[in-house]
Amino acid sequence: MKTVFMTLCLLVMASTQVAMAVELSTEQRARLLLKVLAYDRNISNRGLDKVKLLVLSRKGDPSSALESRGMADAWTNASKTNTIGGLPVECTATEYRDDLELSELGVAAIYVASGLEDQLDQLTEKTRAARVLTLASSEEYVSAGVSVAVVVREDRPKVLVNLASAQKEGASLDARFLHLAEVIR
Repeated sequence: MKTVFMTLCLLVMASTQVAMAVELSTEQRARLLLKVLAYDRNISNRGLDKVKLLVLSRKGDPSSALESRGMADAWTNASKTNTIGGLPVECTATEYRDDLELSELGVAAIYVASGLEDQLDQLTEKTRAARVLTLASSEEYVSAGVSVAVVVREDRPKVLVNLASAQKEGASLDARFLHLAEVIR
């Protein structure tokens, strides 16, 4: 009986480890998204002396704020040892506002945290006008017009690219990268 109990405990622990391996940490997602940005051939053509990243959250939404702070912290930590196209990386976070002027901020990319589903049309209109690439962690956001997301599929990280959106936002993604990503047309 003791052996059966120990075997069950080991199986539960093993299945928990497998389930945990399926999740993608904020730090892993942040590093993958930085690598995605490195495949944008236009990132260095934006006339910036550094790659500014902005993380947007929904005002008054604690879950959105938590995700936003986590991504901003992860990008800030990763930027200490990473550059994009030879340029240093800087990250800030803010709550989304209707009057947000992206062209004045000089950002190259925006991470769109959860909770902004009802703002995506307005936001992507602004990012396209300002030529700013949108990033997320939601497949639904990519289907709704965000350019790139890192999700988990079949127990592995997967990069999804809405190619039409990325092009409208001024990105020129390397064909080698697109071959590895799942392109949504």
